[in-house]
Formats: sequence, C-alpha cells, structure tokens
Amino acid sequence: MAVEARSDPISLAGITDQLRQCASVQLTGLTPDTDTPPPQIAVVLATTIDEELLVTLRRIKRTSEARSILIISDIDAQTLVSAVTVGVVSVILRSEATTGHLEQVITESAKDGAHLPAQLLNDLLAEVGRLQGEVLGPRGLHFTGLASREPAPAGRARPRTHDGTTAITPTPAPHAPTCPSPCRKPGGRT
Repeated sequence: MAVEARSDPISLAGITDQLRQCASVQLTGLTPDTDTPPPQIAVVLATTIDEELLVTLRRIKRTSEARSILIISDIDAQTLVSAVTVGVVSVILRSEATTGHLEQVITESAKDGAHLPAQLLNDLLAEVGRLQGEVLGPRGLHFTGLASREPAPAGRARPRTHDGTTAITPTPAPHAPTCPSPCRKPGGRT
C-alpha cells in the first residue's frame, strides 16, 4: 500500500505511523522496487478536493493498478463525483480516520469493496435522485441507459420511471399457445 499526503509532511508522518500499527498492511511506494509487489491501495490525504488533488488521483489511476482511498476533511456529493471519476473507491473523513477504521476500509477496498461515510452516501443518493428526476427523466433518459419502456436484461433491475415506479413491459408467457386463426373455447364456441 502506498501513501501520499500532498505536501503535508506532518500528515504523511502521522498516517504512515498509524498504518505501521496495522498487521494486515504493508507500506510501499507507488513505484516499488523490483522485490516488492506493486501496491493494491493508494491512500491519499487531502483537506479538500481541488484541481491539484484531481491531477494526483488521475496520475495514480493512469500509472498504477492501485485502488485509491481518499482521506479528506471536507467533501460533499458533488465533489465526490469528481473524485470517483478519477479512481477513488473509498472515502474516509479525517475525523473518522482511526487506525482500526483505516485498516477495515483498506481491507475492504483491496477486496474490490468500497466505503463512504453514511451521511455522504445519503447525500450522494439524494443527488442521484435529483439528477434522475430533474435532468435525465424529463429528457427520457435513465442512469441504466434504458428507456422507461425497455425491459432490463436478465440479472439487472428494471429501470425506474421519473415518478419512481418500476417500468414493466409485459411479455407473453413462453408456454402460451399462439393461433393463426381465432382459438375456439371449449365446447366448440368461438
């Protein structure tokens, strides 16, 4: 695992010392020597999301296989979207960055998991709902990429309409008989 604290040596020393206490974490650089495997996780510390941070996260995404965890002081749903688009898979608020919590999030993220603080997740879901209802829905678009009248492929949830109901397209039962001429009811009547 690699750690980067954008030009903040005190925070870098603190997080590095904290992570050395975790038995399941091995610290390396983003570009380790030949004897060390490349890091699965890159932990990035920041105060807020700005262009410099986004450049750093893009570089990590472009030059390594590491999944990025962002430890940050201030973030909202809109800036979270910017971070996710450049590879962030988990977010920890600095105020919640205890050794045990860091180790848990690092372990989850290394296993293709993700983590968001509860309030940030609520804000993100509200933002997605707002975008669907106010921006995409009125244009006939959906996050699923399907129009509200298209059936979802097997294994995917059916798309929601702009009013929140599930869009269902009836299909004939596979065993239903089809007749080229009108079918007769029992007893010979049509």
